[in-house]
Amino acid sequence: MVGIRIPKGIGFERLIEPIRLSISDFYWVFGDINVWSPEDHSIAEAFLSQESNPSASKGLITNFSSIISGDWDKFCGAPTVPPLKGFGRELIDQWAYIIFSCIDASHWEVFSKDAHLLEPLRAVYPSTGESLINNLKLDLTIS
Repeated sequence: MVGIRIPKGIGFERLIEPIRLSISDFYWVFGDINVWSPEDHSIAEAFLSQESNPSASKGLITNFSSIISGDWDKFCGAPTVPPLKGFGRELIDQWAYIIFSCIDASHWEVFSKDAHLLEPLRAVYPSTGESLINNLKLDLTIS
């Protein structure tokens, strides 16, 4: 996997805009996710009711991108239903096509098995450095 680090100040909805269509039909598995919808709590509740069931998570990230806070988030996605339960190294190695991680809203790290998937992000956002999956700062355990 290859990755990029994108500086703070870019919300998740804006972050994924260049790749929204490419990941719109992906399934998602969450290590940690924080959502915020101050105007309508039912939106956050709808997201949370679906996020614990990976086989029903198709399109979840793009449908709810506006409420993902970017505060201690880590999740991964792929175009197929996940074959494993739980979030961890084995799932990432065997299934994940793209990984998103944000630490305390300081920056986003985005990793993909397909370097071309990251090109639209590189074109739009200045990277604070290249990242390699071996240097992944993501804690791969569920807290």
